[in-house]
Amino acid sequence: MCIRDRCGNMASYFSSDSDKIWQYDFEKLTFAAAMIYGYVSVVPLLLHCALRMFGEGLPLSYLLCLYGYMMFVFIPAAVICTVPIELLRWAAVAAACVSSGGVLVGNLAPIVISSLPARGSLTCVVLGAIHLAICFAFKVYFFEFPS
Repeated sequence: MCIRDRCGNMASYFSSDSDKIWQYDFEKLTFAAAMIYGYVSVVPLLLHCALRMFGEGLPLSYLLCLYGYMMFVFIPAAVICTVPIELLRWAAVAAACVSSGGVLVGNLAPIVISSLPARGSLTCVVLGAIHLAICFAFKVYFFEFPS
């Protein structure tokens, strides 16, 4: 979370005009904390409750660890995104999104589909959509700067 914030501010500094005075944006740290902690705690908690209610549940600790470790790949992506090349930034975020999404799908899809036969595929699609939204928000909020 702090690395994402610092890299976002560093990228903002690299992309700023040298004529203007640059200021650190503390709101990015607050938003990073809310976004990451919300995603890594609320989504697994809701999934745990849904699996427990409709089928066999997964331990909450397993889901929390899975989501937490899955987000690790965004640390190198954040460092790469400090380079002021927009195509490289999109490529780094896309690679992090695909690799972390692969971990998520590989670990959860078989369990979710078998636990929720009628709703398993829809649940996996919703989890994937939330993951894509988090990845897109990561890129747009922290590493999108006016030209």
